[in-house]
Amino acid sequence: MAHDVPPGSGWQFSRLLAAPHRLLFSAAALVWLVAAGWWAAVLGLAALHTDTAAALHWAVPPALAHALLMTLGFLPLFFAGFLFTAGPRWLQAPAPDARALRGPTVAVLAGWGLLLPALHLDNRLAAAALLPAAAGHSLLVLQLARLCRHGQPGRRQHAVLASVGCGLCAAALWAAAAALASGATAALAALLAGALWLAIGGVLVVAAQRMSPWLAEESPTPWLLLLAGQALARAFDALGWPLPAPVRALLALALGTLALRSAWALRHAALPHGQRTPMLRMLRAAAGWRSVALALAAGGHALAMFGAGVLGDTTGPSAWASPAATGLIPLAAALAMAATHALALGFCGGHLLVMASRISAMHNGRTSAADTVVWHLHLGLQALVALRLAGALATPFITTPGLAADLHGALLAGVALGWAGLAAAWTTRHGPWMGQMARQRPGA
Repeated sequence: MAHDVPPGSGWQFSRLLAAPHRLLFSAAALVWLVAAGWWAAVLGLAALHTDTAAALHWAVPPALAHALLMTLGFLPLFFAGFLFTAGPRWLQAPAPDARALRGPTVAVLAGWGLLLPALHLDNRLAAAALLPAAAGHSLLVLQLARLCRHGQPGRRQHAVLASVGCGLCAAALWAAAAALASGATAALAALLAGALWLAIGGVLVVAAQRMSPWLAEESPTPWLLLLAGQALARAFDALGWPLPAPVRALLALALGTLALRSAWALRHAALPHGQRTPMLRMLRAAAGWRSVALALAAGGHALAMFGAGVLGDTTGPSAWASPAATGLIPLAAALAMAATHALALGFCGGHLLVMASRISAMHNGRTSAADTVVWHLHLGLQALVALRLAGALATPFITTPGLAADLHGALLAGVALGWAGLAAAWTTRHGPWMGQMARQRPGA
């Protein structure tokens, strides 16, 4: 059961233990804020061509450091807070005591806190720093498994599937530590690409089905299978082993078909009144970015298949170097990058904003989860996603090397600064609620 805290005014640290989401959302927001601020500073210094940026040492390639923090840093903590709060309702089971989550949460925070400086010092130090985070997440997953085991039979599907996704995040952290220790950057890139599409994307597909009325009758299985296929394809690409052309063509067809089906169903969802509520509009926008991500991924696979399969050799990594295919490969890579950010920023970021804001508001006694502040954060997020996708898609068409680098650097710095601003705004708005007594609902 949730731990009762004494009444009082103002913010108190002990109130973080009043409910799991208070503790885990606070930890997640801290990691999000620090990671987003760090990345915005890194890209800002690089865009300004400062001496500090030139002298900055990297023990891990910057793009992989960014992917590690943004994929497996704060999102699994938000997932755990969501599942420990919504899961008991799904399962008709008792809610866990937040005090039992203190140790794992502190371990996760310690791991990510140590990782940031280690990324600039030594890859083996970075691997060691990641171990407490992996251990802490693993302990949280064990708690989720216990919660699922005590749930009522017949009500476990969504909680179990989401918990499996969190388990994959924990496994990915252990594997990432091993890849960092050995300096296997290609393996780390493959791991993070797979984790984003399958583990992170899979949890949010399951959560979206529970939160979105128009998905109530839809099975998550086709989505999860297709996300698994896309995760494998992106992992093999990162390893330099592109899929054979026939397999890539089949995956492109499946991704494109599901993207069109999803977009059509979303357009004609039978919610004439509910569609007008801000929260459902935010959910629909996030679902729309999922369709965009799948369509862009399908286009990327089609171009890669045509360039490396139809026009060139299909026997292995050399297919990507086929002279006849070189004009299509950059565009295929741009589509793949755009698909990744449509999924990460649009779909994952959009659903994160909805579920974290909703739980924070409702459990604080607020009558509206999507107030003016949250709605403006949502609009800002939409602008960031559109800007990031525009930058990714425009890159192959800017042929002047210096100009391309400067424009791309400035755009990335702007998006990173906007993402850090969004993290700061959300934390400033919702963070204080975690340490305050819940408001009395009107009429309660």
